[in-house]
Amino acid sequence: MVEVTDRGMGIAAELLPHVFGLFVQGSSQTAGGLGVGLALAQRLVQEHAGTISAASDGLGQGSCFTVRLPLCPPRPAATFLQ
Repeated sequence: MVEVTDRGMGIAAELLPHVFGLFVQGSSQTAGGLGVGLALAQRLVQEHAGTISAASDGLGQGSCFTVRLPLCPPRPAATFLQ
């Protein structure tokens, strides 16, 4: 598990359930990107059988993103042709 917390602009409560959608942005006054970064992050995490979630107490309160990835079982050492 990796957790990233910031004290930035936060996420409005009505946007929080949609924050990982493609091209989803906050209001025009607070948006700073194209709305693809979190969608891409979610896709990458899901491709590795993990989950990503977002939490925020609202605008001006910062955000917290949590990524959970499964542990890989140990693999046997590679054997080489002799």
